[in-house]
Amino acid sequence: MATYSTSDGQRLTKSQIKSRTDKAVMEYREDFVDDHGYQYCERTKVSNQKLDVSHIISVKYAQETGRAELAWDKEHNMELLIRSSHLAFESLGNILREEWYHARMQGTSFEQFLNSLDDESRFQ
Repeated sequence: MATYSTSDGQRLTKSQIKSRTDKAVMEYREDFVDDHGYQYCERTKVSNQKLDVSHIISVKYAQETGRAELAWDKEHNMELLIRSSHLAFESLGNILREEWYHARMQGTSFEQFLNSLDDESRFQ
């Protein structure tokens, strides 16, 4: 059975990662409502469309790079997005997603991040 590493060397199966991730996604939604009173897209502020919890660093890439714990990192690696924003973000390459992850950890908004890029068309 395949296992994946966390940054500290712990080995986990795909089902263990999925279980932790599913729990974190549920908690992220609950925490968001506790903090804001309702759910809305963190980028567009829209609340009347389908909302997804999106991973900045994808679960797959986190596993491939030995950072499986990012799959359930609610504080730094999840965002609540409308479906269209989520799907557009999913099409980005891992390098840009890493850049956004690190910028977000520094308190940068997505708009500021976009403005800092040389070629904003990568996000269109």
